[in-house]
Amino acid sequence: MEQPHTIEAQPDMRKDDSSVGERFTRLAIVGAFLIAGLSTSGCSVAGAGSIKKQTQVGFTATTGNYTVRFQPSLGAIIVKARGQPAALSVRELGGDRALDLFYAVKTVRRSVAGYLLAGTVKWGSFTALVGMNPRTPGLIRLRLTVKPSGKSDIPTVQHARPDVQLIHAPAGSLKEYAAAPPVAGTSLLLSAAPLDSSILYLADYTSLGPYFDRTSSGATQSNFTYPRAGIKGSLLGAASGYFGYEPPAGVDSLPAGKSTVVVDSYLYLVPGIPSDETTAADTYLKLVGGVFATLPAPSIPSADWKALAARSATDLTSPANLVTVNGRQFLRSYVAPRRPVGAQPLRLL
Repeated sequence: MEQPHTIEAQPDMRKDDSSVGERFTRLAIVGAFLIAGLSTSGCSVAGAGSIKKQTQVGFTATTGNYTVRFQPSLGAIIVKARGQPAALSVRELGGDRALDLFYAVKTVRRSVAGYLLAGTVKWGSFTALVGMNPRTPGLIRLRLTVKPSGKSDIPTVQHARPDVQLIHAPAGSLKEYAAAPPVAGTSLLLSAAPLDSSILYLADYTSLGPYFDRTSSGATQSNFTYPRAGIKGSLLGAASGYFGYEPPAGVDSLPAGKSTVVVDSYLYLVPGIPSDETTAADTYLKLVGGVFATLPAPSIPSADWKALAARSATDLTSPANLVTVNGRQFLRSYVAPRRPVGAQPLRLL
């Protein structure tokens, strides 16, 4: 840091006392300019006599062996491994520039959970959390929340893609080890040789419940097929250098004035590539366990077993559950079955 300069009045060899006041006046003016110059550091001059503060929106952070960088001009979050040329580019609701919200980020705020990006577009506002946990290096949380204003229609997604792309490397260098299982599969494991990394992508469907309800969609829809599963698949998958989560159709039908979580996923990177199936399985289990350890534990109240037993006893004595045979009452095998009255085979009970 540059040391402050000290200005000292030099002794005047002239005998005219009137010059003393002039010298102190000049020193005062110089001091005022120095103070003004110090106060405008970090600012740029805009027009004659006006000063405008420069504000830079974005961040650069490190988690484990990886650097996470964001700038609105990029329209993406860039994840780069130390010493590797390739990178991952994250674009939520990407594929269409009109819906690529990261170009519209206006503020970035640091919080305990990570970095909170916020912005506005013609059809509403949004926030995006880029979370990093120092206790779990390499783990990045991606959570996008949108709030339509109702003043303008939300653009329809025309070219939907998963939210993560391998860049500065061949698309074929992504290798998938464990695809997301059909019917609500939540995770997939890959590796990227140009990053010298194994990658787990996991979507938290629990927090996406309101989105599924408000768009009449669900976690069982198929954006990606699964081997030998026919048309059944998952909302997670990998194709052509892209991988991750692709929300089911319905973003353009979200209700106005309500905040809705559209994406809530975890991107977990660790150095190294599995050498065989056993190593891949071990890596997968460790990464999934690391993500699960950070998920909030559900709060489930203790069951009132006495009340449940009393209610069950009342339900059992309902006429719909009873049948009389030879003057004696028995429980039916099913509630109000359309079967002849009489004894039922034990296999039906």
